[in-house]
Order: sequence, then structure tokens, then C-alpha cells
Amino acid sequence: MSWLRLASLVLVAGSLAVKRQDFKTCEQSSFCKRHRAISENTGYEVDPHSLKHAGSRLDATLQNAENKLSLRIYGLKVRQF
Repeated sequence: MSWLRLASLVLVAGSLAVKRQDFKTCEQSSFCKRHRAISENTGYEVDPHSLKHAGSRLDATLQNAENKLSLRIYGLKVRQF
């Protein structure tokens, strides 16, 4: 038997052996239900004139009809995103 067939057989057998009742569904998890229920668009947009890039940092302003927020993103490595 070739290695590819053996690997396929092991993967299929492993996936069929999973018991779905051992895992929570979204209906049973309050975290999942809470965050799936959010469907409204917040209306926030990035002001393109506020974008500033300095080294590994990106600054921008987010705004909607009521609020204006600052967004600051840092890269994990210096000068790389």
C-alpha cells in the first residue's frame, strides 16, 4: 500500500472517529451567541487624510456621525508590518 493511500486512510478514519456531541455548538456557548448577534454596521470609517506612518507605527482617525476615535497600530518588528 502506498504512503499516500495510508495517509489518506488515517486522515479519513480520524475525521470519522470524532464525536460531535463532545463539542459545544454556538447555541450552547454564551460568548458565541453574544457575538454572532452583532449584525449592525457601526458606520465607522477611516479618514484617509489622517493616515500617518512613522517607523513601525501607523496612526489614523476613525469616525462616524457621532464619534471620532484614534487608531494606533504597532508592527511587531521595527519597520515591518
